[in-house]
Amino acid sequence: MTDMEAGPVIRVIVIAVLLALVAITIALTISAARENARVDTVRHRGVPVQVAVTGCQGISSGVGMGIEYWECRGTYRLAGNSYNEVIGGSRAHLATGQVVPAVAVPGQPHLLSVPAAGPHSDWKPYLAPIVLGALVVSSLVALLWWSKRRHAKDTGRTGAVAQASKD
Repeated sequence: MTDMEAGPVIRVIVIAVLLALVAITIALTISAARENARVDTVRHRGVPVQVAVTGCQGISSGVGMGIEYWECRGTYRLAGNSYNEVIGGSRAHLATGQVVPAVAVPGQPHLLSVPAAGPHSDWKPYLAPIVLGALVVSSLVALLWWSKRRHAKDTGRTGAVAQASKD
């Protein structure tokens, strides 16, 4: 493969990687916005409930890895109905049968969480999309700079060849 053949292939690969990073950035931003909306809904519309832990499941970060955090489920009663849902807001292992105070949203039983410590949504879920977005923007700036520099270099070389052929 010559340099002339490798150039377009490299450009396609770089563009594909940048598009993948843009897609990941958008997906992470949407995920962060949804999580913050869920937290806000629980904080503003939630009512106190008592949840009896029915069990916990260890969540790992990959094959052969240790447990990253725990996802616990519990039963609670709200407006005369009984629910068994994941207990949000805590990644700790809770003992089966333990009764914990929580907050549930009427009409949305899946929105169950231990009481939140902070008064507002968190900015931390947006950190990864911000870093990826900055990486994409800086990569685009670097590519434009490199492309213009290479074009100027090629134009200069072509101009010198054209001038030599006139002589």
